[in-house]
Amino acid sequence: MNALELEQYELAIEEQAYPFEEKAIQIHEKNLELLSLGIYSSWIDTSLEKLAKLIPARYAKFEEAVAI
Repeated sequence: MNALELEQYELAIEEQAYPFEEKAIQIHEKNLELLSLGIYSSWIDTSLEKLAKLIPARYAKFEEAVAI
């Protein structure tokens, strides 16, 4: 496979994976909604970790301690 064929192959795979990734994001975000209801479990932590990888700009934010 030459470079162009490889690039086209990778794009085709990404296009096929996109709907599954979107569905996974929806399910993990639904899990996070349970926090507002006062429900917590290790599965919610897992969802947050997965979302941090799938959408790092939104979910991979870390709090920073500020000295006062």
